[in-house]
Amino acid sequence: MTDRLFAIGDIHGCARELEVLLAGLPLVFFFAALPIAAAHLGPSQAAWAYFFRRYAPDAGLVAYSLAAHLAFMLANALIGLVFLRRAVRELA
Repeated sequence: MTDRLFAIGDIHGCARELEVLLAGLPLVFFFAALPIAAAHLGPSQAAWAYFFRRYAPDAGLVAYSLAAHLAFMLANALIGLVFLRRAVRELA
C-alpha cells in the first residue's frame, strides 16, 4: 500500500523520503482525528501543508492528502463489505 501512496505522491510532486513521512504522518493523523471538521477534511489538509511544505508545493500536498484520504475511505469500505454478511448474521 505504501508504494501506491508514493506513486500518488509522485503524481502530485510530493517528497518520497520515508523518514519524513514516518515523522509527520502521526501528527497529520492526530489532526485528522480532531472532531472539528466535517468528514475529517480541513485540519488534516492544513497539517499536510504545514509539516511537509518544505518538500512539495501546498497545492500538491493538498491534492495528495485528498487522494490518500479517498484511498483510505475506499479501503475501509472494502473491509466493511467483506465483513458485512457476518455482521448482519450476528445482529439478526
